[in-house]
Amino acid sequence: MDLANKKERRRTQSINSAFSNLRDCIPNVPSDTKLSKIKTLRLATSYISYLMKILDSPYENCTKLLSEGFRADLTNAKRSTQQNRIETQNFVYIVHLYNEHVNSFEKSSPSKLNQN
Repeated sequence: MDLANKKERRRTQSINSAFSNLRDCIPNVPSDTKLSKIKTLRLATSYISYLMKILDSPYENCTKLLSEGFRADLTNAKRSTQQNRIETQNFVYIVHLYNEHVNSFEKSSPSKLNQN
């Protein structure tokens, strides 16, 4: 197998692993639920919005939001323009965090990237 195929396989495995880790961070999703990558990103952005709302809320609202908990919307309902905008902003933030993680990994362990 050539080097390009190995690199692509590692990249794909890394992305799949990152999505798996992201799925594990989303609360209230049954473990037997199969999520597509786009659904995982949508749920993650929804969860980030929920957490941001908690951080931005006064104490009274914050405790109410926490007591209600995050509800993972597993339906395929159409999204409003506002929801799409928020999801896009959160998605960009997730990609930024992911890139920072990958870059820090590459800097801390360059020898691992050259193996196999």
